[in-house]
Amino acid sequence: MKTFLYDTVTQKRQGEIREGRYMVDGQPGIIPSTWVELVIENLPAPTYDEQTQTLESREYADVAKLKWITELYIRNLTPEEILERQPKPPASCTPRQFRLALIDSGYSLDQIQIMLESIADETERKKALVEWEYSIEIERSHPLVFTFADQLGLTETDLDNLFFLTNNY
Repeated sequence: MKTFLYDTVTQKRQGEIREGRYMVDGQPGIIPSTWVELVIENLPAPTYDEQTQTLESREYADVAKLKWITELYIRNLTPEEILERQPKPPASCTPRQFRLALIDSGYSLDQIQIMLESIADETERKKALVEWEYSIEIERSHPLVFTFADQLGLTETDLDNLFFLTNNY
């Protein structure tokens, strides 16, 4: 058991934390009348929902029971904190990952090619084909990705899920 001396007036620890009781020459030591010896008690952690709650710690003196309590308690997360904990889709992926995710999501790469070739403006069509064929990285925020999403009828959530899927490859 770990103990320490505690001044009830200043509410501060006095001296070092020790293993066992305060002893002087093998006998209980004499301490000032406003001091007490507290036994450190670490309470077990409560179970909590990691998605909506967090554990925080606090320590306090329970002078009546001569204990110093160290405990973890549950704090509910704010809606903003819950949102921050949600996994975020990758900001980018390789063309290989993107194409495999499209295929596994039931989209045809031929369909994408037809979309690209149907761009009316010749310069924009050529640029889009170069982007599709030669990019070494596909960024989720790229206008061409939004064009694909729009033409495929994908929502923001669908697009996020597609980019989450790229992690599998």
